[in-house]
Amino acid sequence: MEKRHYDKIIIGVSIAAVAFMLIFNIFIFKNYQSNLISMQENHMMTTTKAVANNLENYYNGELNNFSVYFEGDMDVERALRFFHEQPEISSICVIGGDGIRLLYEGNEYGTFWDQAYTAYQEKGAEEAALLSPVLTSERHYTQFMAAKTRWEGKDACVIASMEMESIYNLIVRPIKIGQYGYSMVKNYDGTILMHKSVNQIGIDAVEGRKTQYSEYDLDLSDLESWVEQQRTTPEGSRILNSYWWEDGKEPVQTKKVVAYTQASIGEETWIINSTLDYNEIYKPLVKTRWYVFCVSVVTIGGFGILLAWIINNANQNKTMELEMKHLLEMNSAWEELHKREEQIRHNDKIRTLGTMTSMISHEFNNFLTPVMLYGDMLLEDPDISEENKGCLAEMVAAAHKAKDLTKELSRYGHSGTGSGKKMVLHVVEEINRSLAIIKKTLPDNITLTENLQPDDGYGLMGSSGMVNQVIVNLCTNAVYAMQEKGGSLTVKGIMLEEEGHVKYAVTVSDTGPGMPEETLKQIFTPFYTTKESGSGTGLGLSVVQDLIHQVSGEINVVSVEGKGTRFDVVLPLFRIVENSREDKNPESLKDLSIFILDDNEKVSRALHKSLKPLCKKIVSYTHPEEALASMKKEVSNWDAVITDYSMPVMNGLEFSGILRSLGYSKTIVLISGNLNQDVQWYLDHGIVDFVLEKPVSVQEIEEILSS
Repeated sequence: MEKRHYDKIIIGVSIAAVAFMLIFNIFIFKNYQSNLISMQENHMMTTTKAVANNLENYYNGELNNFSVYFEGDMDVERALRFFHEQPEISSICVIGGDGIRLLYEGNEYGTFWDQAYTAYQEKGAEEAALLSPVLTSERHYTQFMAAKTRWEGKDACVIASMEMESIYNLIVRPIKIGQYGYSMVKNYDGTILMHKSVNQIGIDAVEGRKTQYSEYDLDLSDLESWVEQQRTTPEGSRILNSYWWEDGKEPVQTKKVVAYTQASIGEETWIINSTLDYNEIYKPLVKTRWYVFCVSVVTIGGFGILLAWIINNANQNKTMELEMKHLLEMNSAWEELHKREEQIRHNDKIRTLGTMTSMISHEFNNFLTPVMLYGDMLLEDPDISEENKGCLAEMVAAAHKAKDLTKELSRYGHSGTGSGKKMVLHVVEEINRSLAIIKKTLPDNITLTENLQPDDGYGLMGSSGMVNQVIVNLCTNAVYAMQEKGGSLTVKGIMLEEEGHVKYAVTVSDTGPGMPEETLKQIFTPFYTTKESGSGTGLGLSVVQDLIHQVSGEINVVSVEGKGTRFDVVLPLFRIVENSREDKNPESLKDLSIFILDDNEKVSRALHKSLKPLCKKIVSYTHPEEALASMKKEVSNWDAVITDYSMPVMNGLEFSGILRSLGYSKTIVLISGNLNQDVQWYLDHGIVDFVLEKPVSVQEIEEILSS
């Protein structure tokens, strides 16, 4: 009797435990579902804001360029020709004050030109303006920009057109949202301006669709409330019951995850709406549901086994052994999953550390620049005692050491990133590092001969480690070719000057068996290899060729069977300035007028104060637009321009290009602590004359400008 009572208690406790586990698992599933949807809505909102920012930046950039080219005393004919060549502009038209219209080149929009001209005149704007989109043909919007100018000595208006379908394909469509998701653009009234489905363009998001799909019984109540929410609040996200609108197909009812935000385009407010198929996040929820079900089944099964053991007291040991084995396997799987998650988090931390290192190095260089400039300036002050000058000298020396440290940090932060951040490389120094690696692994039957001409004062703008990868690959291939019979490996380097451009030529040659003509034709083909299976991938030389081409270099190969192979690599160099305090000539800048542009106000002020006592005239700006406006008025009055690279609106390379288009032919010096693209092309074509890495010193600037 007591045993039966005990069994009932055990059974009751077991049933209660099973019920608790089921409720707990269901709670976990519901919580996971809620969190997953919330995370997806946040991701959609981030994506939507990115699309909005891209559109705002694109239109602002186009309007700024339009303003720069057509406002002021520029050559309008030249500006028309140059601006029409831009891929974003489909056509351009000039309308005179007497109403005469000249279609310079492109599409004929008939009366739309006159409508755009009237709209611009009604604005009464003195600057370039972005006009409202116009439905120039069925399901096709065109955006017009207008600005005042002079044509044949008379006041006129220049109007440029941009096709909104092209802008959508360039800015909005490339941002992927899941497998079937997309972004669309509406104006504040709800009219669709941009959509992946052409049939949706130009119609109202609710009423227009009711009319267009009147033969279908559509429930648009949820969509109608969504559109009303977009008019009353600046941004939002939710789960929406709507339809898929595909060209030539009937609407398909579906559930979507949607988000929107507002963007200021010209004088209008547009609504950017992003859509994701709810099924794309529902699939992992289904998997989780099955997981909860399986866990529940396993839990119930475990309690069932325990209950059977209590009631029947049979086969207990065998059942327990099987259960323990199953639990151990599950635990091992969870541990393996945990290790992989830890590895992923570790890799993310490394990438984040590299990015943060680059950003910190860039900002630190901006902080160091005023320290070095003001230190140099104070060292020349006769009113400061020798004791204090000694303190200042130590301060400047410490700043130079910090500058060297930021260079090493920059190298570390972008190590192995290939074509990411570009930095100044000393070619001979990089080759010597590579040969030091080769010497450690060189077989006894192969000798290495090296003869490298110094490259003092010159450098290569390339990614960290690229020279090392090129040299090690070429030398490794040469050693492999000579490993059986031995031979000689020779690495030579000389400086070349061709048509005013300085280059460094590296020759890697061996006395191996050489290559037949058939092999020679394919050595740069990816995955082609003459090595035994498992000894090579066939990617080495194709990667080498790609790295060299990235820096506008050249690679050629000559091979003779029975005599050996020679690779010739030519790398473009540019003049760099090493920091030196010797042979300073305070009179070297006295006749120069210097123009300074740096968006960092402290750096701009430090450059201005440091150079002012040394030159005839100096001005400094922190905004590219103000600097351009000033240069237009007196472009020929400045002997040198010193511009920062990283700036808002336009970077230093773009600023330099515009100066050259305005007719400026004198010295342009680019300074930066974080070059994110290759400037070699701008150096080769004379758009930029010199490049200095931040932090800069007065001595570096003096040496460049006095030369």
